[in-house]
Amino acid sequence: MIKNPNFSIVRDSQDYYTQSDFARYLEDKGIHFPQNKIAVYRKRGKFPKEDLVVAGTPYWSKYTVESFAKHLLEQQKK
Repeated sequence: MIKNPNFSIVRDSQDYYTQSDFARYLEDKGIHFPQNKIAVYRKRGKFPKEDLVVAGTPYWSKYTVESFAKHLLEQQKK
């Protein structure tokens, strides 16, 4: 096993978002959805299921993030 890996497919990819990245993306789109709110919604099952979990860290695909943001923006228009 590599003791000090310096490369991560997930970290180096722009196609996957951590919970913090997800919150930042939503904020950039004008949607107030801080990281702690994401954590609560995940526990309640009201947030998109992660696409990938690595060592207990959830990741969402770019498609999932963009789709959820679009859904929230549509809800705000109503």
